[in-house]
Order: sequence, then C-alpha cells, then structure tokens
Amino acid sequence: MIISSCCPLNITVGSNSTPKPGFTLQLFTPLNVIFQDCWRPFFQSVVNLRAVTGHLLCGSHFVAKYFLSLQEFEFELVLSPEFVREPTVDMTNLNRLVQLRHLKLTGVDLIVQPVLGIMFHNLTRLESLSLIECSILTLEEDLSRDLHSLILIQVQSREEFSMLEGFPEPLTSLRYMEFFSPRLHCSCDNAWLDNWVRRQRQAQVIV
Repeated sequence: MIISSCCPLNITVGSNSTPKPGFTLQLFTPLNVIFQDCWRPFFQSVVNLRAVTGHLLCGSHFVAKYFLSLQEFEFELVLSPEFVREPTVDMTNLNRLVQLRHLKLTGVDLIVQPVLGIMFHNLTRLESLSLIECSILTLEEDLSRDLHSLILIQVQSREEFSMLEGFPEPLTSLRYMEFFSPRLHCSCDNAWLDNWVRRQRQAQVIV
C-alpha cells in the first residue's frame, strides 16, 4: 500500500481485520504522519515500512513499537521549515523491533536523541544499518552491543564524528563498513582506526 499526500496524514485503522502476512506500507508526505488505533492487528502484519515524512507518530510517540513484525524499515525525516522547531521525538522504541533485518535512517538528528545509547539494543537479527545524512557525535560500543548479525554498516554524517575503538568489537558478522565522505573528528579517539583498517581480514572498509 502506498499513501502520498502534500498535507499531514492522520490515519485511522478502524478494522480488526489482518492483512496477509508480509504487508508493505509506504508513506510520502513532507509533513507529519499520525496513526490512531495502533493496537489494531493491521500493525502486526506490516513487515516492510518505508516513510519519507515529517514526524512518524502514534499519538505523540514514535510508531516503531507498534510495528513489531517489521523486517525492513526505512525512515527519511523531511521537516518543512515551519516544523523545524518542533520538540524532538524520542525514537528509543526502535529497540522493540527484534525481527528487524534492515534499517535505514536518513536526515535524523541522533545527537538530540535522549537515550541514543540503547536505541539499537535488542536488534540481534539486524543485518544492515544505514545512517545517511544523520548527525551523530560518537559511534561507541554501547550502540553496537547487540548487533551480532550486522553484515553492513553505512555512515554519512552531517557533522564531524568519532568512532571509538570498542565500536566494532561486538560486530562479529561484519563484512562491509562504508563511510561516505567521512568527517572524522581529528582527535585521539580516532587514532586507532587506521591500524584497525589495515589489519582487517574479515570486513572490507570503504571510505
């Protein structure tokens, strides 16, 4: 199902019917999407969700915890100028998506997330993580702690960032690490990275 609009979307699911397993939902609007009745079975049937929107909410909360069957989730935050000063939406409940295999976040300011350290916890089945045009200060081991199945990580940051030496340690399945025009902060935090890349036999690092 594809829903596209130039206006804010307020979506009410009024039925208890459940679509066939494997349902795909795509949402496109430069403004907010707000779901109602998030306890309906419909949300459990969605395995692929792509949203190019402003905030993606159920009531006032980020919707992730209601789509518990998601295997692929792509979220691109596109705030129009009049929405730039809206309060930050806490996206911590991404860590409820324990079936997730592929996650792509675009344009998300991770710096302002209140508990970024646990946002990716419990995602033990995640195989690919893409952070595109996202703002982040530090990639550290607390973020990667549970990403044992991660094969690919892609990072394109708007700001200078650091990757601490402990970050790749839990990534036992990692095969590809891709940085797009990286702006690594010039500090001792990143001094280890060059030697780590040279020693790599498991993962291919692309800069």
